[in-house]
Amino acid sequence: MSYRILAINPGSTSTKIAVYDNEKQILVKSIDHKVEDLEKYDKVQEQFEMRKEEIEKILNNFAFYRSK
Repeated sequence: MSYRILAINPGSTSTKIAVYDNEKQILVKSIDHKVEDLEKYDKVQEQFEMRKEEIEKILNNFAFYRSK
């Protein structure tokens, strides 16, 4: 059986992600967030949608390049 794993590490000013096929790392990215963008939110939990959208952009681009 094959597994694809998405690991997400949200930090104070960046979000790090990695994608694995079983134990093999196939993607690793660090997304830096502008302080001005983060200051719009009172709580870290409120940043969820913004960070999710950034992650989805990277994953969609990665899937596009992997399919070529």
